[in-house]
Parts: sequence; C-alpha cells; structure tokens
Amino acid sequence: LRELDLTKCKALKALPEDIGKLGKTLKDLNLQECKSLSALPPSFVNLTGLVELQLTKCIILVAPLLGNFRALQTLGLSKNKWFVKLPSGLSEMTSLTTLNLRRSKGLTSLVIDEPLDMLVTLDLKQCKNLISIPSDLSTICPNMTS
Repeated sequence: LRELDLTKCKALKALPEDIGKLGKTLKDLNLQECKSLSALPPSFVNLTGLVELQLTKCIILVAPLLGNFRALQTLGLSKNKWFVKLPSGLSEMTSLTTLNLRRSKGLTSLVIDEPLDMLVTLDLKQCKNLISIPSDLSTICPNMTS
C-alpha cells in the first residue's frame, strides 16, 4: 500500500494499532477532516517512508514525535487548533520542503530551535493568533525564497 486517503472520514475514531507495519511502503497518508480521530497509535512513528502527511482540520490531541519521518517532504497541519507550538522533531525531518500551518488558530509563536535546511515553503496565512516569528528566519530556513 503506497497511498491511504481517509479524507473526511469524520466518524473514524482510531487508526489500526498496527498501521506502523506499513513502514517504508506507505508514502502518502491523508487524514484531512478526520474530526473524531484524537490520537495516533504508537506504531505511527514506524511510518518512516511517508513523503506526504496531511493532518489538515484534525483534532489530534496526541501528536507523534515527527523526527522519525526523514523522508517526509510535505506536512499539512493547516486549520488545526490542537497545537500552540510547532511539533517536536521538525529539524530531524531532513527532506521537509513544505510546511503548511495556514489558519492554525492555536499557534501563537513560531519557535524553531534547529535549522530546517530543506524547507522551501512555510505557509502561515491567516494564523490569527500568531504573535511572533523568529527574526533570523533566513538563517533557520536557508532555502526559503521571498
């Protein structure tokens, strides 16, 4: 299985506990608008082959450590209220080129502790409660262009 699209499965409460067995084969996982899904199983961190992960408009309260996802190129977290800061492990995602945080109401500050060397696109449109971003954004995200 290379792609799993569960968009708008609004009654979905949980992913299979053994989803991590898809390991390096699953490339694209779309969980957009899975509004009853509040946590991801522990084995989720074993999906190390993911290239795209869409968690747009989800209410996931327990997010996995994202550092395992070194192949991930696109991470969609837009329209989320569940986080007030960036998920941990972003700097370990060495292939991440696109981070979409558009309309993330809970996000108040953009704290990036380590450089995101491959990041080209950072979408912060309509983050209405965002108060601050790093002054050295060009150092933290050297590949971003204006």
